[in-house]
Amino acid sequence: MEFQQEGELGYSGTKQFEYILIPQSKAIEEVPEIEYAYFDPEQRQYETVTLEAIPVSVAPAEKPLESELFLGSSTSGDTQLEESRIPEALLPIRPEPGTLLQPGPGWMNPRFLITNGVFAVALLMAALFLRQKARLRNDNRLARRHIGSRKIRQYLQSADKSASDGDPAGFFPAARHAIQERVSHFANTPQESKTLVTSDCLDILRESDLPESIIEPCSEILNAADAFQFADATADQNELSRLNKSLRNLMTELNRFQK
Repeated sequence: MEFQQEGELGYSGTKQFEYILIPQSKAIEEVPEIEYAYFDPEQRQYETVTLEAIPVSVAPAEKPLESELFLGSSTSGDTQLEESRIPEALLPIRPEPGTLLQPGPGWMNPRFLITNGVFAVALLMAALFLRQKARLRNDNRLARRHIGSRKIRQYLQSADKSASDGDPAGFFPAARHAIQERVSHFANTPQESKTLVTSDCLDILRESDLPESIIEPCSEILNAADAFQFADATADQNELSRLNKSLRNLMTELNRFQK
């Protein structure tokens, strides 16, 4: 399309449209007449002009294609392929419109589902993390239990290593600290875990209505730790392994009752 304006403001002028027509066959003898509609501002309505047919002579291409291409045609709504050798060097324009494929809903696209799924999981994890931080900030008892649980894991790891090494000097303090920290979480009032003596720990467990199956192994481990600290008692590696296994079971049961 080309526009040649008349005057400085360019409100009027001549517009020229150019169409490229590609013949499909040597048998074509004329360009058919073409109708063109335009709006006539003086008549205030659309007008139609007809371009008369133009005789043409179609010559074969100088470099015909050797490969065979296929043109699609639509028959009764179904797309079929018709084999046709094209003796032209230029690819032809499709003589008929193809079938319009309606795209499915955007939310059914796998990439859309995966992207939004990952975003939803990340958003959920962030929300849970922020909620947990808010709970720890507003609930002192919950915050203390959260920090205490981390300490207990460290004490139990130390007890495991000392039991494996046959080291009572490392095992009994670690076992005592683990029990003190866990039992302090059952107290009705905040307790400093390391200030709890054996009798304090047992009293808290009884006040919490815990069964003797928990109180008994707790008493055994704490009494053994007292005997080692105050009475120079000792324990061999087999005894330390047995007490360490009892300590692990005790921690599991205390966790279950605390929940």
